[in-house]
Amino acid sequence: MKKYILLLLLAMALLMPSNSYAKEKVKIYLFRGSTCGYCEEAVNYINEHQDEIDKNIEVVTFEVFENDNNYKLLKKVQQNVGLSEDNVGKVPFFVVGTKYNLGYNGPETFKSILNSAKEYIDDSEYEDIIEKAKDELLKETSGLKFKGLTIEELFPKPSKVVTIVVYSIFGVIVLGFGGMILFSRKR
Repeated sequence: MKKYILLLLLAMALLMPSNSYAKEKVKIYLFRGSTCGYCEEAVNYINEHQDEIDKNIEVVTFEVFENDNNYKLLKKVQQNVGLSEDNVGKVPFFVVGTKYNLGYNGPETFKSILNSAKEYIDDSEYEDIIEKAKDELLKETSGLKFKGLTIEELFPKPSKVVTIVVYSIFGVIVLGFGGMILFSRKR
């Protein structure tokens, strides 16, 4: 009888709706060019300060100088937000929700964008205008593929196994040299 009660309780626990649901992350988009110095500075700053980014925020980058589809997406978004024609196509271009920033003037630029993203975390009005622009472009031209990379994908960290192996090999080499020096001394 106890087994049946336990099974019933377990089944009820599994079937009950949970308050913890997977909420979509707020995305900070950075459109960048491969040879743009300001873009590189921005990406490097973001990479070095990843620990300051809330777990509910994700940074996604689109390289636009070497990827025509990403460039089309950049132009579409910039036109949708009403940038003047002489600024359309320029990078670096940050977007979070419906807010955007053209250019990078040092860490304050990213901190401002990051603060905007934090405001969107629990905001039911959060709107991802990049996804909207993607949908518009796909309606116009089917088959377009956009290649966005997260900061983690752009700057992959070595796995723990690789780190352990590298340090182990380095340790063996150091010990080997130490042993050679110690045993090669004349007595």
